[in-house]
Amino acid sequence: MGRMKFEDVLPADARARWDANATFWDERMGQGNAFHLQLVEPAVLELLRAQPREKMLELACGNGQFARKLASLGVQVTATDFSPAMIRQTV
Repeated sequence: MGRMKFEDVLPADARARWDANATFWDERMGQGNAFHLQLVEPAVLELLRAQPREKMLELACGNGQFARKLASLGVQVTATDFSPAMIRQTV
């Protein structure tokens, strides 16, 4: 089996929609909504038990909100997303 491409996993029209809506998504979600901040984030952090200097890979990082949270805890995070426009929202 050869190298997998984005096209093999996600149709081009879906990627285009994420690219087109990246700014809107970032403006609406920012650093997270109440559901994410009060339920999802604490549960995932407890599950991960992230420690300073650990290395983690975040797939489908979106605007980078959770990657930034991990980095604030001293985790060395590599974050990736199939949408270049979403990656631009991470900075």
